[in-house]
Amino acid sequence: VYIAGQRDQDALRALPARDVTAVINPRTPKEMADTSRVAFDEAALVDSLGLAYVEIPQGGKDHPYGPGGLEAFAEALDDHSGPVLLHCASGGRASHLWAAYLVRYRGWNVTDAYARGQLIGIGKAPFGKYLEMDLEVVEKKD
Repeated sequence: VYIAGQRDQDALRALPARDVTAVINPRTPKEMADTSRVAFDEAALVDSLGLAYVEIPQGGKDHPYGPGGLEAFAEALDDHSGPVLLHCASGGRASHLWAAYLVRYRGWNVTDAYARGQLIGIGKAPFGKYLEMDLEVVEKKD
């Protein structure tokens, strides 16, 4: 799983060379409709490359974070063999989704998955919402 922020057209066109089979996008329809941020039809471009395009809108009142989004992500991974690109606007939602997936579907403990997510820059929420857990961040002192 490649995790990233929003990719431009050239970056998406490079995905087949990396054997990527699908692009998974947790951005909301409202975000994707904002042509000042995404000035091209991402779904059409990805389709033209022969890759699958999976939308799992996450964020805001219309698409709240929760176990359903995590389940949809797990199903998308099951449906696509080979590498996938998981991206959102900045990589934040994508990293939360990935870390929660590691806990729920790969057997990682929450501390290790969260630490992995911190390498990508995640905070406390929505990681806990995907797992239906109330998390408390505790800093370790050496």
